[in-house]
Amino acid sequence: MLPSNVVRLISEYSKPCTRPEWRTLRKITNYDLYIIIMKSDVTSKLLTIIHTNMTHSMWYELFSYTEIWGLNRTSKCFKIPEKDLLKIDGIYRASLIHKYRNEK
Repeated sequence: MLPSNVVRLISEYSKPCTRPEWRTLRKITNYDLYIIIMKSDVTSKLLTIIHTNMTHSMWYELFSYTEIWGLNRTSKCFKIPEKDLLKIDGIYRASLIHKYRNEK
């Protein structure tokens, strides 16, 4: 027999599979999390860790490169077709930021 605290934890973590309303929750994406962290005026150790880990991810590299150099150059550098890049959450927004910055 498992201890009661372990049984309670297992029960809580299994709820997404057993409770129908939990199955319809929207997943948070890297871009969503990035926006939350960047807009947050709260500094916490957890947010700092998440942001640090995020800056070491491939998604962040693609996002920041697209923001600075544009979609075409990102596509050539990373050897990923533009249409596939645009399927990645936040990359279209980064390309708009690049376009806006370079219009001036």
